[in-house]
Amino acid sequence: MLPRLGESGDYKKLAMTEQERSQLRFLAVLSLCEDLDANFLSKLSEDSFKFLAGNFEDCARNIHELAKNDATSFSAFPGKIESVASITAQEPLVVSGIEAVRTVFSLVDPSLNVELLVSDGDHVKEGAVLARIKGDMRSVLAGERTALNFLQRCCGISTLTSRFVSVASKHGVDIYDTRKTAPGWRFLDKFAVRCGGGKNHRLGLHDQILVKSTHVDLAGGVSQALRSVFSSPAGSSQIVVEVEVRNLEELKAALEFPVDVVLLDNMSPSLAREAIQLARSGQRGRSPPQIEISGGINLSNIEAFCSLNPERIAVGMLTHSPPAARIHMKVSAPSQDGKP
Repeated sequence: MLPRLGESGDYKKLAMTEQERSQLRFLAVLSLCEDLDANFLSKLSEDSFKFLAGNFEDCARNIHELAKNDATSFSAFPGKIESVASITAQEPLVVSGIEAVRTVFSLVDPSLNVELLVSDGDHVKEGAVLARIKGDMRSVLAGERTALNFLQRCCGISTLTSRFVSVASKHGVDIYDTRKTAPGWRFLDKFAVRCGGGKNHRLGLHDQILVKSTHVDLAGGVSQALRSVFSSPAGSSQIVVEVEVRNLEELKAALEFPVDVVLLDNMSPSLAREAIQLARSGQRGRSPPQIEISGGINLSNIEAFCSLNPERIAVGMLTHSPPAARIHMKVSAPSQDGKP
């Protein structure tokens, strides 16, 4: 049976960093332009980087006008109609990315009143109202899909992460994400992992050395790869050095070097147990490296790997294939007789 979501009291409130907020706004502008600007793709094709750098804020300022390109809403409702929209969880979930609701609808129509009723990191039940939006119904409808796209992905990641964390935390094991994020979503995907109680692995290729099997094969072996790493300026600095091993022979070679983390890649529980015992045998004359397990980890086998007591387990599926959270928006407007 799959583990259930943890209780809300187990998780603290989280706040986006300035980088995460910037990425959210950037993606919101791009997503809204995709929906509302018929010439957006042709503008991009002319000179994408120049366009994005020079015209991004112009795009942001113009989205309110572009909202009128919602052919359906502005045809069906030629005049302004005041409305109230509620965004509701259709399943138990862990909230993340709630700020996207304010960001998207503020871009579409600054006159909309956006009320966020939950915080990132909150655990909510089915039926919980996450946010309310009041104002011109046409503006609400123009931003609906984009706002839900953000929320459904972010909440899907944080909810899935929470399920892994609920198992791993009982063993004192940390759940980490990977770089397998949606293109352009690195900050937001990793923020969503933190909202679910997980931890962030390296942000990119620049902030940690991770010698993977590809590097090992191209270098001619673990020893050759690590020898080069530790003789390089980066390897001799304070940057974390991690190495991926696939078998006990590669592990023995890795343990000859002062690596910080050893990643046991795609090992069975029985082989991983042997590897952990070997790594912690204390034969190197230095503190043993942290042990990370990764490769093929899912909710069916997470318990077996946690029982081996590694320090951390990295789970690619948190961000490369999370299920979209079931979240719905209902819009209501007064009828002609004044009743809701």
